[in-house]
This record gives sequence, structure tokens and C-alpha cells, in this order.
Amino acid sequence: MQTTTEKIHYKSDGIFNVPVEKVWKYMPAADHQHSAFKTYNVVEQAGNQVTVKAEIYNKDRTTQTSTFKYTMSPPKQMNTTIIGGAMDGATFTHTYTPLGEKTRVDLEGDFKPIPGVNKEEQLKSIDAFFTTAFNEDNANLQKMK
Repeated sequence: MQTTTEKIHYKSDGIFNVPVEKVWKYMPAADHQHSAFKTYNVVEQAGNQVTVKAEIYNKDRTTQTSTFKYTMSPPKQMNTTIIGGAMDGATFTHTYTPLGEKTRVDLEGDFKPIPGVNKEEQLKSIDAFFTTAFNEDNANLQKMK
């Protein structure tokens, strides 16, 4: 018997306070600083593919290891797949729209349900993760030369 697991769909948007060209200088860089990550290391770059190994903090400050596989398609979008950790199997896309000196970011993706966590709580957790990362990226982008 085959069982299917319904994915949890997430969608969000925001505005980076920099032009899209600056976003694309930052995205493949190895120096992302995020409070959710203990480590974030680019392990491979080939063509438009970037692979990152990261140690991500859990709520209790223990860590889990995940691999992020990014496919960069500048200037329009970046596709991400996560392997391992709490978000194992997640796939999502960031779409970038130039707005002069700013950039609109639309995020949309699907996540596997976490056993024992209801959908609403998981969506809150996903939203908190991405909202924090977005705010940190926006701050990091402001500091870039």
C-alpha cells in the first residue's frame, strides 16, 4: 500500500532595499550571517549550481545539519532544495523583480509535514525562519559595498 503525504505550501513576499544586481552579488556568496545558522559553508559551485552545508540551530540550541542545493537563474529566480534536517525535502523558489533601487522578493514553496506538529504551527515556524532570514539578508545587503 502506498501512502501520500500532503505538502505544506508556503508563500511570502518582501522588499530588499537594494537593486537586483546587488542581490545577485550576495546570493552565491559564502559569507551569509544568519542567527539560525551555526555554520554556513559553500562546498561546491559549478555553473549556476551552489551547494551549501549548514548547521542549523534547533529551538533548544542543539544543531542539525542540512544541505542546501541552489540553482541560480539571475536576474529572475533561485530554486532551493533542502536535504536533511527538519526541512528535509523542502523545495522553494525565490523570484526577484527589480523596482529601481529596490527588489521585490516572492518566496513560494512546499514543505513536508513534521510528525507531531500541526499545519498551522509548522507554517508559523516556517514563516518565522524566513522572516528572520529575510530581515538579516536585507541588513547584510545594506552593509555590502
